[in-house]
Amino acid sequence: MVPAYPKPGYFQGLYVDGPIARSILDIALIMDVIAGPDMRDKDSLGISKPGFVEGIHEDIEKVRIGYSTDLGYSEVSPEVEEKVRDAVYRFEELGFEVEEVKTNLFDIGRYLTIKTAVEFYHFIRAKLEEWREVAFKPYLKLIELAMKTSLQDYLDVESRSEELWRRIMKIFKEYDFLVTPTTAVTAFKHEDGLGPREINGRKVGPLGWMPFTYPFNFTGQPAISIPVGMDREGLPIGMQVVGEPYRDLDVLRLAYAYEKNFIGRLPRPPNT
Repeated sequence: MVPAYPKPGYFQGLYVDGPIARSILDIALIMDVIAGPDMRDKDSLGISKPGFVEGIHEDIEKVRIGYSTDLGYSEVSPEVEEKVRDAVYRFEELGFEVEEVKTNLFDIGRYLTIKTAVEFYHFIRAKLEEWREVAFKPYLKLIELAMKTSLQDYLDVESRSEELWRRIMKIFKEYDFLVTPTTAVTAFKHEDGLGPREINGRKVGPLGWMPFTYPFNFTGQPAISIPVGMDREGLPIGMQVVGEPYRDLDVLRLAYAYEKNFIGRLPRPPNT
């Protein structure tokens, strides 16, 4: 719903701009400015622009919320799982229906890596040697992957994306929203590079800490992360709310309902 210009030469079809703010009202204010059609971005044409600030105050009723702790394939730290599970069931206090979903989704992370590697290599190739000197070292592996990727592997990204779309849309035939953790773990140290190597004692890849967000870049659905607490070290934990395509305002309405009723009771991180 937010046009982009100029677009980067990579993350094609996945890239999106979105606000980070302290409140849902602030997000609505920003969306009223940045959302809507723009001739410089053909993907934005034909999209209507709702009034976000006015719209978030409208009542939201008869909501069915599906909740998945792992989307059927991911590892999640126990602290994150507990906080998000407690948070999503608080929607029942507002009269909304919440139900745990058993999904048959697959991890499209491998195809995200292929797509990112090939498109980033194409984008940077003219200054490749210069880039190698200043790059975050773990990213150098993307260049190696790009040079080994076949055309068939790259084309498979689109077919797998279509299959993911079909499976997720089946979920949205039953539910108005899908809720997951935002990330599988809380913030990790810079020395950990691309992320932890293990979660719950099981090995995970470089995308293992963020398995819940990128599927919806592929399907183009609106999503928001809502703070729901902190871990034992005082690091924030987020709950992701995903809506149907182009139903950005509905996502904000649900987030606003949660914010009004529950977020004020959360402890604040230290030094804020």
